[in-house]
Amino acid sequence: MVSLEELKKLGEKHAIRIYSNPLSSAEDVKDFVLEGSAKLSFENGCMRMENAMDAARGQKANYVLWCPEDFPSDVLIEWDFKPVREPGLAILFFSAKGRNGEDLFDSSLQKRTGEYPLYHHGDINAFHVSYFRRKEPDERSFHTCNLRKSYGFYMAAQGGDPIPDVADVTDFYHLAVLKKGNIVRFYVNRLPVFTYEDDGKTFGPLLGGGKIGFRQLAPMIGEYANLTVWSLISDKDASVQKTYEQLSELVHRKRGNISLEECSQVLNYHPSYIWKILKKKNTTFTALVNQEKLSWAREQLEGTESTIAQIAQELCYSNPQNFIRFFSHYTGVTPGEYRKNLSKESRT
Repeated sequence: MVSLEELKKLGEKHAIRIYSNPLSSAEDVKDFVLEGSAKLSFENGCMRMENAMDAARGQKANYVLWCPEDFPSDVLIEWDFKPVREPGLAILFFSAKGRNGEDLFDSSLQKRTGEYPLYHHGDINAFHVSYFRRKEPDERSFHTCNLRKSYGFYMAAQGGDPIPDVADVTDFYHLAVLKKGNIVRFYVNRLPVFTYEDDGKTFGPLLGGGKIGFRQLAPMIGEYANLTVWSLISDKDASVQKTYEQLSELVHRKRGNISLEECSQVLNYHPSYIWKILKKKNTTFTALVNQEKLSWAREQLEGTESTIAQIAQELCYSNPQNFIRFFSHYTGVTPGEYRKNLSKESRT
């Protein structure tokens, strides 16, 4: 992770990990979205990407692999990268959304197939950091990392690229993008490469949250591992998060069989304060408790032979019918039907 000292430069003391993916198997990227044609393999315990089309086809041989998650505006993005074959070029897209705020995969947006113009003069906004730029003669003779901002093809920042040519690479390099407010910073092995301060005017409005994607230019082969995203939060937000985690853990330990008043006594917070914390997290105490009860009930139905009556009793329902109504309300099936469906699935 980028050092605490670097975070403090932006006034941040807290980073909460919100996404972690080792990129070590096909299962890790089964929900990722590939635009264009590429070969993905995992023989070395990491994700290897290479073009599926002949590099002679130019832009049509290039591609983008998108993580399906949406990420907030203020983030620290980290990943490990190792170039295996050149020439080529690697890019990380971030803060990617439709130009009118649409989800990146909204059906109303133009289809994207890997050609670069679709990403800088199409119908999406994004930042793109290019690194290991070894495609064109001028890139190979003078190594830089570039930050561009789209819509448009604006060069926002540039710095020297410390990653050597493939012949001298011995291990992975740890890369990081830090985006906080109008500041973007890029690091290689914790070495600051560039800093960009966006005025929100020169190259278009400030960009917020969005999706992350990996792009490669043929015929390059690159390996990737350990994609991690941290949410950067203030002292106040960190306090909210800590209280929410304490409350969630308490509700979990009690299987949802606890009242708001009992939680306030155990955690030594006034009930109104807990209510405000839950409001900030866009939920309610009732929803938190019901979610925990439902989760525990599903575990029992899936992994034990406990009867419906026994499960209901464990969840403090005096009448099994009340538990059945509760379960049916949230799942659309009774507990018995839920267990029967699981049995059918296991036989197919």
